[in-house]
Amino acid sequence: QSEVAEGYAEIKDISVVAKFELEDKPNTFVLAWTTTPWTLPGNAALAVNPNIEYVKIKADADNEYYILAKELVKKVFEGKKYKIAEEFRGVDLIGKKYKPLFDYYTRDEKLENRENGWKIYGADFVTTENGAGVVHIAPAFGEDDMELGKKNDLPFIQHVGMDGKFKKEVSDFTGMDVKPRENHQAADIEIIKFLAKENKLFSKEKITHSYPHCWRCETPLLNYATSSWFVAVEKIKDELLEYAKDIEW
Repeated sequence: QSEVAEGYAEIKDISVVAKFELEDKPNTFVLAWTTTPWTLPGNAALAVNPNIEYVKIKADADNEYYILAKELVKKVFEGKKYKIAEEFRGVDLIGKKYKPLFDYYTRDEKLENRENGWKIYGADFVTTENGAGVVHIAPAFGEDDMELGKKNDLPFIQHVGMDGKFKKEVSDFTGMDVKPRENHQAADIEIIKFLAKENKLFSKEKITHSYPHCWRCETPLLNYATSSWFVAVEKIKDELLEYAKDIEW
């Protein structure tokens, strides 16, 4: 953590509001905001705050309905005409299923906990400070995401390899560096183009935010879940001290 703190830098990125269509209600989309579009192929769930007020909006420009936090409607729909069709609390959304933005992993019958994926869950860390009041959950790429994933037995989708590139399963973007140093927006732009083509993009916006970089080589860093080993030193302390007596320091 202390080493990562050495390399934070202000960079320009692209945030998106993606459209997640409810399975049982065609043309009704839950809106979720993210500043890391490259994580969307690894989406496993959506999170709402059970105690926040949400609304279903009917947009005048099309025949689609949108679900988001009531407090953020004016910001998200700025400049657009709309009507509030329904109001409810976040708890009423919990358990609802939605259609994944990408189907790379939904087709994998061997994926553990697959039956728990692509549903809406409740989480207290969801706020109305920004976005749409709905959080896209990718358990392999965020601390809160992973904790929610453990709590609800969500599928663990790691669509990016240790080399920082999309894995072969992500067939439309295989081998692409998700955050290249020379152009850190490259992968995000391709994801956004895909979403727009599939009518799964609600909006996009240029932002400036603080992002961690390697302080040595200035490469953007990825929040990445990986296995770790921990040595119980206390259990071998006495033996280590004995060996140390024969070491020429």
